[in-house]
Amino acid sequence: MDFKIYAVGSNPFLAQEIRDAVRLIVGPDIPVSTCLGGDIINCLDGILYVCNQSQYVRIKPYIPDDKIIVLNLMPTSHFYVQVASIPAGSDVYVFNNKSPYIETLIESCKSMGITNINFIPLPYSEMPEKEVSRMLRKARFIIGVDYLLNENVLLSEKYIRFLRYDTVRIGARRVGAVSSACELVTKINRFLFQQVTGKLARFVDLLEGIDDTQILFDLYHNLNDLSKSLKKLSGRSSSIEKSMINQIAPKTLFQTADPEDNNNRE
Repeated sequence: MDFKIYAVGSNPFLAQEIRDAVRLIVGPDIPVSTCLGGDIINCLDGILYVCNQSQYVRIKPYIPDDKIIVLNLMPTSHFYVQVASIPAGSDVYVFNNKSPYIETLIESCKSMGITNINFIPLPYSEMPEKEVSRMLRKARFIIGVDYLLNENVLLSEKYIRFLRYDTVRIGARRVGAVSSACELVTKINRFLFQQVTGKLARFVDLLEGIDDTQILFDLYHNLNDLSKSLKKLSGRSSSIEKSMINQIAPKTLFQTADPEDNNNRE
C-alpha cells in the first residue's frame, strides 16, 4: 500500500528526531521520510505529516488539518534520573537554541521534584557569541536535548573550545507522548481501513460474472496481500504500549551523567 509519513522539522536535526520518535511508535513497516518546514511545498505526497507546534503553523496553509499530527516530544524518565543526580546547589546550564523550550524543560524538571539545583537558561541562538562563550566556560553541568549536546552543535568546532575539561553533559532523549502515539495510530488505522475496505469493494464488483481462471488467480494474490495488511492493522494497538515503555526506557540513551566522569566531551 502507498503510505508515506513525513516528519517535519525546522532543521535536519529536529526532523530526524521526530522521525526516530515516529518510528518507535509505528515500527519498521511504514516508511517515514524527513522534510523541512520551509520545503513543504516539495513534499505534498504524504498521507500524514508529523511536526511540532511551530512547524504546524508553517505547514498548515499547504496541508489539510486532518493530515497533520502535532507530536508532543518528552524526555524519557532516565533523563530526569540523571538530572536528579546532580549535586544540590549546582548551577545547571540549559542549552537550547530558543528560550521557550528551555522554559519548558526547566518546568518539566521542577514538576518531577528537581528543585534543589539552579537552572540557568542558555539560548545560544538568541545571545551574542561572546556571552555564549563566557557561560560555556563556567558551565560544569549542561543539560538539553541530546541532538544539540553532541557534534551537531555543542561539540562542534564553534563551541567545543569553550567547554571545561570536566563538563558533564546530560542529553534528553525525547520520545512521543502516549497522547501523540494514540492520535498517530488512530489515523494510520483509519487510512489502512479505508484502503482495505475500498479494495475489497472493488474485488466484489470484479468477481461478479468472472469465469477467467487467470483473473481469479490474480485476485487471489491481491486478497492475500490484503490479508497481510489487515494483520498489520490489527497489530497497531501494541504501538501504544511500546510508546509507554519508550518513555521509561528507550533502546538507547545519550550518555551516562556521572559527575565524576571527566571524559564526557569525547
